[in-house]
Amino acid sequence: MTLNNPVQNTTPSTWTKITVLILVFGLIVTTGVFIGTHSSFQMIQVNGDSMEPTLMQNDYIIGFENETIEENDVILIENDPCFTDGYVVHRVVSVTDNGFITQGDNNVMTDQQMYDCDAIDPDNVISKIEYVTRTPSV
Repeated sequence: MTLNNPVQNTTPSTWTKITVLILVFGLIVTTGVFIGTHSSFQMIQVNGDSMEPTLMQNDYIIGFENETIEENDVILIENDPCFTDGYVVHRVVSVTDNGFITQGDNNVMTDQQMYDCDAIDPDNVISKIEYVTRTPSV
């Protein structure tokens, strides 16, 4: 006797992927807020390729304020004279007395070498990136 498999398509639908993504973000945000380990957070969509392969175009990242920044951390920078863009997400490659030396994972030089600028002022660091979620492909 042969039994037919009643499930025709085992690939999750786009709506299922989106629902899972929303639930994961909700869990992360709720956990951070209710545990009280972070004072506030930012959720941002990645635009650009300077942090590939760590961060890809359209990934969603969550960063938390008031975190200790160390070498190898990925940070969200705003309004620093080193950049013409409003926000930049790059990795800290060195911590100095004057601030942070940063670099995109996909770049061959530090931002300070590339743009001939000073270390990133700690006051211009908005948050430390803690979570990354890939956008489901459709």
